[in-house]
Amino acid sequence: MSLEAGIAPIKFFWRDSSAENITDYLYQKYVRGGAGYGGVSTSGSSTTITGATGGNIPAPPLAVLSPGDIVVFRYAGTVLIRTVLTVAADNLTAVLTTAVDLSNGCSGWEFFKRYRGTTDADGWVFVGDQQDKAIFFDFDTLTNPVDISIEEKGGHGLANEPIQVFTTIVVAVADIPTPVVIGEQTEFIRVGIRAATIATDPDVFTAYLQSRPVR
Repeated sequence: MSLEAGIAPIKFFWRDSSAENITDYLYQKYVRGGAGYGGVSTSGSSTTITGATGGNIPAPPLAVLSPGDIVVFRYAGTVLIRTVLTVAADNLTAVLTTAVDLSNGCSGWEFFKRYRGTTDADGWVFVGDQQDKAIFFDFDTLTNPVDISIEEKGGHGLANEPIQVFTTIVVAVADIPTPVVIGEQTEFIRVGIRAATIATDPDVFTAYLQSRPVR
C-alpha cells in the first residue's frame, strides 16, 4: 500500500531500507524537507533523475537530497513516491531505487529527509492527532531473519518512558506481521529494526503508519 493507491495520511518509518547487520535496534523517521526547486526529468523510464539548471534555478538543483530520502513527484495527474539510492557528487543527478518516467519534466516535487539512529531519542513520530492507527510492513526481499520492535510513549501516564508493545522475528513470508494496531491514546511511536543474524545481503522492506486525523 502507498500514497499512489490513494491511502492517506501515511507516515513512513522505513521505505526501501534494510537492517544493515546491526546488533542494536535502528530507528528511522522521515521529516518533510520542503518543495524541490526547479524541474526534474528522466530519459524515458529510468532510475536516474536529472535536475534542471540555468535561469533563476539555484544550483546545484539536487543538493537537498541524500541517500535514503523520499521524493514525491506529482506528474501527469499522478503521485509517484520514490527513494533516493545515491546522489552524484555534482548534485545534478540522483539515482532512485525504482524507475520513474518523467520524460516531459516534472516541476511539482517535494522531498522528505530521513533521520535514523539507535538512541532513546531517535525515530519518534507524533501520532497524537491520529485515530484508527495501524502499522503495516512490506518486504521487497526476505532472505535473512529480521527483528522488529514497535515502541510507544505518552498516553499511558508514562510520557517520557518508552514501552515496547510489539516484537517479532521475521524469518519467512508467513512471519510478516499483519497490521499492528496502535493504542488510541498513544502520542508517539517508533519502529526499530535490527538484523537477527549477520548477513551480507540484508533484506529490503517498508514500514508505515496508516491512520485518520482526529476530528
